[in-house]
Amino acid sequence: YTLDIRVVDDPMPNAFALAGGTIVFHRGILDLAESPDEIAAVLAHEVSHVVNRDVTRGTLLAVGTSGIVGLLIGDAAGGTSATILTTQLLQSSKTREAEAIADAFRRDRPS
Repeated sequence: YTLDIRVVDDPMPNAFALAGGTIVFHRGILDLAESPDEIAAVLAHEVSHVVNRDVTRGTLLAVGTSGIVGLLIGDAAGGTSATILTTQLLQSSKTREAEAIADAFRRDRPS
């Protein structure tokens, strides 16, 4: 992917990656950073999500899991609270795993 870095004017201290290589920083995280190194660490973390295609994988997993759970409990549309909660519980370990991999991404690269 070609990375596309964006900054949104939002005071929330957050950054996230989107499918396709877009990384979004909220102004709040830039305001809180005490050094360029802190921003670089956040960027490396988000780049890892792009490289590992975590967003795409997560989206496909959510759609697939929601549909399967919905069929199992009789909600073909996948919109009931039970379906949503079950889907989130099933995906939470994958999300934690992706975050741990993204945290290690910068440390694994030569300087």
